[in-house]
Amino acid sequence: MAATSFVVAMHTDTRLQLIHDWLADDVALEPYKLAPASADASFRRYFRATTAQRSLIVMDAPPGWPIAMCMCPRCLPPTRRAACCC
Repeated sequence: MAATSFVVAMHTDTRLQLIHDWLADDVALEPYKLAPASADASFRRYFRATTAQRSLIVMDAPPGWPIAMCMCPRCLPPTRRAACCC
């Protein structure tokens, strides 16, 4: 995806705004840059959130679609999560 089309999409994509809100408010990840992490035909979208210290992958799935189980040590026992900040 071209950088310009991604910037335009950020202004009209409410789910993308929810990701920004989640990263800033719940994960407290600021400052960061958000960029597409993959471009496949899946119903899920993946973004890479990058700070000066680390890089995280954010997965976005529309409501009603299957959500993977998080198996990281912080979330054990396994929980259904749309995104994990591990």
